[in-house]
Amino acid sequence: MPSMPGMSGMNGAAMNPSMMSMMASMGGMLSMSNYSPDQMPRVYLFGESPGAKMEIPPSMAQMAQSKFKGGGPSRSGMLLHSLAGQALQFAAMGAGPGGMMAMSAFSMGSGMMGGMRHGAPTMTYVWGLPARKSQRELHSPTPRFELTYGEIPGVDPDGYEPAVVRLVPTKDNYRLVGATKSKMGMGSMMGGGGPDQGQWFDEERWPTRLSKEERGFYVMNVDQPLEPGEYAVVLRPIKGYKPTVSGFGGGAQVFYSVWDFSVPGESHGHSKKSH
Repeated sequence: MPSMPGMSGMNGAAMNPSMMSMMASMGGMLSMSNYSPDQMPRVYLFGESPGAKMEIPPSMAQMAQSKFKGGGPSRSGMLLHSLAGQALQFAAMGAGPGGMMAMSAFSMGSGMMGGMRHGAPTMTYVWGLPARKSQRELHSPTPRFELTYGEIPGVDPDGYEPAVVRLVPTKDNYRLVGATKSKMGMGSMMGGGGPDQGQWFDEERWPTRLSKEERGFYVMNVDQPLEPGEYAVVLRPIKGYKPTVSGFGGGAQVFYSVWDFSVPGESHGHSKKSH
C-alpha cells in the first residue's frame, strides 16, 4: 500500500475524521470479494398491515472514539446518555469486505502500530447513525420482526441473536446505537473491524421475546409496546460466545448493520429497560 499523508509518525494518537473517511473510501476500492444479497442478514417487519410483511433495508453505523474509561458491561444505556452531550466525531467506516481495509487502517491510526510492540491498547468506541430521526416510521407500537442471517461467510449464526435497542439522540444530530470496549489487535483487524470478542459495552435494550425457528432464523416480538422514540433491530453475540477470526468482513457486516425505525408521538424521556 502506498504511503499516505498522516500515516507516518503514528504513536497512539487518534486518527482525525478526514483521514478515517479517506480510509473508508480506500476500503471500498480495495474490496477483496463481494457477498451476494442472499448471504446478507435480512430483516422483515410484520404488523403494519394485516397479513403483510415488509423488508427493512439496513443502515450502516458510523464510529467515533471516546475518552471514556472504566465501567463494566451494561444494557441500560447510561453511558450513551452521558456521551450524548459530548461533541463526538463520527466517521463512516463501511461494512463487509469493502470496509475491512478501512477498519485496519483505522486500527493503526488509533494506536495499533504502537500496540504491536507494547500490547494492543483498549479503546472505547461509540457507534451511531446520522440524523435525529429515521426515515422509516412504524404505525404499530407492537411490531413483529423476522430475521434471517444464516448464510454470512465467516460468521457462525448460532453465535448471534437479534435484539431491539433504543437509540439515544445527541446534541449534534446523531443517534447513538451502543458503545464497545475493544483491543484493536491483529485479530480484530482481520475480522473486519468488529469489537474484539464481540463484547458490547453499553446499549439500551428493549424487552423482547425470541423464537428460534432454525439456524440463523428468528422471529422477534416486543414484550411491551414501544414508546415514542428512535429504535433499531441489531444482531448481538449470545452470552459467552467468543467469535473466531474467519473471512474478510463477515463480522463487520454483523456489527455495522442497523435496521432503524421511529415510533411517532411525544417522547417523555427514556425509561431504563433491559432485555
